[in-house]
Amino acid sequence: MREKNKKVFAMIKDDATDMVDAHKVMDSEWIPYFEPLTISEVKSVWVATNDNKVLNTDSLKEMQQALFFLSDKDQLSFSEISGDGLPPCIYPMSGAQVFVGPDFDLHQQFIQSANKIFNGIKSFTGEVK
Repeated sequence: MREKNKKVFAMIKDDATDMVDAHKVMDSEWIPYFEPLTISEVKSVWVATNDNKVLNTDSLKEMQQALFFLSDKDQLSFSEISGDGLPPCIYPMSGAQVFVGPDFDLHQQFIQSANKIFNGIKSFTGEVK
């Protein structure tokens, strides 16, 4: 998903640090440019991470269960399920999570940045809107 959305990352990163900037996430119009993974791309990744085994009924069911598990854990989202029981497109729950990544320090920095913005709004207005 990161590879597919390099243009989006360029819109929301701080040029000096090359990391996600919470201000840019909130201020830029990146959402219409974000591209989800298609189910074909998800299948390719599933095959590649499972020793290139052919997708059969059992492995498709495993993949479906994994996608639903990640959706239940608020990691993935999809807007519909096709007749085959699979979503046609996969979205992250938050677009920014794709670019913040699993690195704890980056994630913490993003959270701290977002909290500063939130607290600034709160202190400016006296309330959260």
